[in-house]
Amino acid sequence: MTSDAPAEGRHRLDPGALTSIVVSTTATTVAPGASLQVTVPTGWTVLQPSAGEASIASGEVRWALGDLAAGERADRRMVLRAPVLGPATDMVIDSAITARLAAANGTTDESVLRLRVAPEVVIQHATYATVHPVSHVPTYLGVDTPLKNLATFDTLRIRFQVRNPDSLPVSLAPSLQYRPAESAVWLDLPVGGPELGLPLYLGDEWRPAGRGRPGTVPGPELEAIPTGDFRARDTDMPPQQAAAGLRFMGSEKGPRVTLAGDTYTEFEFTVHATVDLPFGRSFEFRLTDGGRPHAGAIVARLTTAAKSPVVLSPGQRHGIDVGAPVDAATIAASTSAALRDDVDYALLPPDRIITASTGVATDLPRYQLAYVRPETPDETAAPAAPFDSPHVPDESLVADTCARCHSAHSGQGRMLLPDPNPQSTLCLSCHDGANGSSIDVAGQYADPSVPQNDPATRSYYRHDAMLLSDHVLASENEFGGVSRRHSECADCHNPHNSVATDSVQTTTGWTVSGRQLALSGVAVANGPGGTAPTYTFLDGLAAQPSREYEICLKCHSGFTVLPSNTGQPPSRWALDKGIDSNQYNRSFHPVEAAGTNQTSAMANSLAGTSPYKQWDFLTTGTVRCLHCHGDPAKFDATTPPDPGSALAPHASQFRGLLLQAYRDRTLKPAIEAYRADDFALCFVCHAEEPFRNEGSTATNFELHAFHVSELLGMGSGGLDIDTPGAGQGNAICAECHFRLHSTAQAVNAGDRNNSRLVNFAPNVLPNSGALEWRRSGGIGTCTLTCHGESHLDERYVTP
Repeated sequence: MTSDAPAEGRHRLDPGALTSIVVSTTATTVAPGASLQVTVPTGWTVLQPSAGEASIASGEVRWALGDLAAGERADRRMVLRAPVLGPATDMVIDSAITARLAAANGTTDESVLRLRVAPEVVIQHATYATVHPVSHVPTYLGVDTPLKNLATFDTLRIRFQVRNPDSLPVSLAPSLQYRPAESAVWLDLPVGGPELGLPLYLGDEWRPAGRGRPGTVPGPELEAIPTGDFRARDTDMPPQQAAAGLRFMGSEKGPRVTLAGDTYTEFEFTVHATVDLPFGRSFEFRLTDGGRPHAGAIVARLTTAAKSPVVLSPGQRHGIDVGAPVDAATIAASTSAALRDDVDYALLPPDRIITASTGVATDLPRYQLAYVRPETPDETAAPAAPFDSPHVPDESLVADTCARCHSAHSGQGRMLLPDPNPQSTLCLSCHDGANGSSIDVAGQYADPSVPQNDPATRSYYRHDAMLLSDHVLASENEFGGVSRRHSECADCHNPHNSVATDSVQTTTGWTVSGRQLALSGVAVANGPGGTAPTYTFLDGLAAQPSREYEICLKCHSGFTVLPSNTGQPPSRWALDKGIDSNQYNRSFHPVEAAGTNQTSAMANSLAGTSPYKQWDFLTTGTVRCLHCHGDPAKFDATTPPDPGSALAPHASQFRGLLLQAYRDRTLKPAIEAYRADDFALCFVCHAEEPFRNEGSTATNFELHAFHVSELLGMGSGGLDIDTPGAGQGNAICAECHFRLHSTAQAVNAGDRNNSRLVNFAPNVLPNSGALEWRRSGGIGTCTLTCHGESHLDERYVTP
């Protein structure tokens, strides 16, 4: 038996991963009535025995082979899903899959395939320690014991045991994340000091100076943990050995650590509670690989102390509630002698009552003896200087333009905004097409054809500026890898510097438009294809983005912490767009540089027509993110907008904030015909002719029309593109071009070095253990199984 599990080490598979098993046998003698039987361990799921010949019952798969002649070979293939490990199960499972050949004359043969199911690293134990505020000595709790009663300004340590279950080395960058227990969003902790409004941060730890010296000194930023000081001793198997751990106490992030095979270690972090730590709340911590979560890792929990009651010291007395003060004018006008007698003004004769006012009789001291309710202000006065726009800086010192958005004395929101509502409440009060700006942004969010975002299915239709964010604006902080992904207006627009100039195309991407001047972003320095770039934060002041995509990447790349893909099928994964836009990838949409496909067929495709065509780009040019993720209201089949104009992706009725529709999750039923509007997004730039007529010169693949029009009733699978073996009718573009930004993060690792954006969807299966597309010497070949049809080196001509 053979498997596509890693050939080296212990053939480790991630929990829930798919693996293709090929069972081969060659009869040494005549084997009449031969059958092949595979026994699958408990917990494994058989997804697809080849050709439907198997009988699946009680974990056994059986093929009837008939009579085999001496020397005759038989091959059978099946796809298995590895067990999914739950919190109450062992994180490491060793499985033996047995294949047995039997014949009527007693001929037998047996083979065993051993696989290990485990995450890349096993994180199953966490230990807390409290650090005494005076002695600075840590006291460790028991392993996996939650920490209780954490108070403001307390210092704690949290330590995780990390095991490498394979015999191969593994590399990771230990980093700590936290979240309130009721939240689904994980956050990086601030490093080096507290941050306004946040309850915790990573910092150094003071220690006794030692050696007879008085006082304390800060501990080292990084410190080794001897194996003798380990708190947990769990191992995956007897040969596993301990390796020295690492304690993080300083303001610097730690280095990448290589953990040898069959070893375990511990990583520890010093955490400080701030004045913003809430009372009576629960928090959770997890260890990540530079922000990337580890599958199946333990989550450590702590609870904060309840709010202490106020206790009076000896001699103190509670006051008497006398109610609200009475206006002096009310007292003066009262006919009640009792009311007048109850008011005691020590500074005036008992029979004198005065009203609170700005004018005081000349013979009396200037004392205010009662509060005055403020009057309702008059209608807002006209500004003292011309009020052209609140976005135009005015240095005359007499203008009131700033006051249009900022209330110096009564502002209730951050940055002295009028109220604490979402920032968009203020912005959209003008940008509604009627009360200030002629651009109706408010209407885009109110459009009933635009669905609400659905994070559970990763279905996003709007940059939801309508929600109240409790995080610092992206335009106001230095990020530092912190996950603060949200979409308030100021994340994409600086209201003090916006002007209406368009974006301009260059060979290294489109420039920042005037609508996004003086805004933060991230610059990238790309390495080899498929690797994450080096990100540099641009604060919008000392350093400003020069390319539009640098603004997009501050939220849609590995510069911040992207949402976890755990539990999500591949079509819904959140991927690092910094990796995808790397111009050193083998194939990519040309955001940062011209694409790699410079053929005449691609030039013809870009110059051709379609019912949805907007722009005629060149193979040597670049495109904006907004050419695909833009405002559908700007789409105009008769008079398309200028490609550098305002196409802001505030909201769209098409999932993914797309400019036009694109079908990429649901496959076509058996009898559904080709429809151009399924792929309208593609036809915004590309010609439709290759999808209607074979032999078109506007494509390098002569069978586009065949695949999207002539596969009616081909296949018997389902309609979910994430289901292996799905497909029953005409193909959709996403089955062969599953990742559209680039092939660098293709689901099938064998597709990541393909050209021409060829990478296959999860419903496409291997054939005889292979799933691949090749191009050599003008010939392209496919080896795969799709819509029930087997392709084994299927050939076609390609330039």
